[in-house]
Amino acid sequence: QFILTDLKALKQLESEFVTGYIQSMDGEKDPRNLLLAFSSIKLIIQEFDISSQAESLFEVTFCYFPITFKPPPDDPYGITADDLKVALRECLSATPLFAKFAMPLLVEKLTSESINAKKDSMEALKACAPVYGLSTIVPHLEVLWDYLKDDIINATSDSLELIALEAIQSITETLSADGIENLDHLQQFLKNVVTGCLVNLKNPELKLAKPCGKILKYCAIASDPACNIIISATLNNFIIQYRTSDLATQKKGILEILVELIAAVRCLYDQNFVMPLTPYKDEMLEVFSSALLGINEYNELRLCGLRGLHDMILLNKFLSDSEIGLILQYFNKIIIEEQDQDIVSPALEYLGNIAHYKPKIVLDVTFPIFVSKLPNTGDAIDKGSYTNYNKILNSVSKISVEPILFEALVPEILAKLNNALSPSSSTNCDYTEAILQALHTLLLKKLSLGHADISRYVNIIIPHLLAKCIEPTLRSDCEHSVFYDLRIIRV
Repeated sequence: QFILTDLKALKQLESEFVTGYIQSMDGEKDPRNLLLAFSSIKLIIQEFDISSQAESLFEVTFCYFPITFKPPPDDPYGITADDLKVALRECLSATPLFAKFAMPLLVEKLTSESINAKKDSMEALKACAPVYGLSTIVPHLEVLWDYLKDDIINATSDSLELIALEAIQSITETLSADGIENLDHLQQFLKNVVTGCLVNLKNPELKLAKPCGKILKYCAIASDPACNIIISATLNNFIIQYRTSDLATQKKGILEILVELIAAVRCLYDQNFVMPLTPYKDEMLEVFSSALLGINEYNELRLCGLRGLHDMILLNKFLSDSEIGLILQYFNKIIIEEQDQDIVSPALEYLGNIAHYKPKIVLDVTFPIFVSKLPNTGDAIDKGSYTNYNKILNSVSKISVEPILFEALVPEILAKLNNALSPSSSTNCDYTEAILQALHTLLLKKLSLGHADISRYVNIIIPHLLAKCIEPTLRSDCEHSVFYDLRIIRV
């Protein structure tokens, strides 16, 4: 607060104030004062010329790295180790003047036996690389790649793996910062990455393949040039490998890597870019579809095919409407015809996601098929005729959340209720109750999402349901209506 209040006066002191601040901070151990000190250092870096004192300011800051603070059980101040770590990291990444002092020390800390020290170093690298710049990172590239790769492949925890991946992503972003005119360092770095990963990906079913797939993903996310380099260097190789492999486990491993690359592309690009996956679209459709439709294959491979097709649909302007429609037919067939919930449940979940992004295509391709599978209840019907109605109703409610689909569903649901006037067999009551429960579940879902279109149906649904409950009491044969049953009235 003092620095902010008297900044103008302090600036007149120039380096004298910075020197005095460094001396006053030296040896500080109280976590409350350290938080203040770190925030003040950031302000000093922003407001003062520290070029002649950068090394001294760095030393008085970096001496606290890595933070080993553990608050006492009865700590009244609520300061955590993470609070101090974040504040220190923000200091180290506040100026490129720290780069030549920090980089050798951060690289050295990557060899530490302490997992926390390693993680803190990776977090610092992630934050500092874009600030320190390409010229500072390049001399350390080889050793950084070796250390980070080993920590990803041999990760002892998910959190360590993730921060190592994010550090690689940040380094790749930094190497991309000079634009397409100067990509030599980026190309050389990614050549080493690809070469190292492809060695392990020759056996994609083994445990080293998955972390290598993640490395390729995080490099590809970093920038448009990086994504193009990764895709062009690997994708054709993966397609050929899939087609020539006879092992389902190997095929599954390859598809998992393709899914990672799709995720990278989806994360990186929007509608203003030409996706590097576009030249490989037909081949990817083929391999994912063949995996899904191979009913004799084991489910893990089929699920990879399912996931891949779903993720391709969610790529913006990647597949045509006709290609999406064909994939939806595959999903429809699985949901309606197959009994294995391990494949049906994710297919239905993915279809619900697709309905959110592509409601019109789902309305045209999927909705009519599902509705046509719902029985009419004009007569008492054998219970066997209703074998799949709960599954179909669940499917309809999953895909009909979006307004355009809900609008199509309401008249269909009300028509089914209009037909529910047959003698009140237990079968008809069960079915009518299921229809109403599906409508109720769908309304609750729309309500939780804040959909304003629900209000449009107040004067359609409520009078209709009230009339259905009242009409049987006005007739002498009321006991023959399913709407006389208390279960139906409750729901």
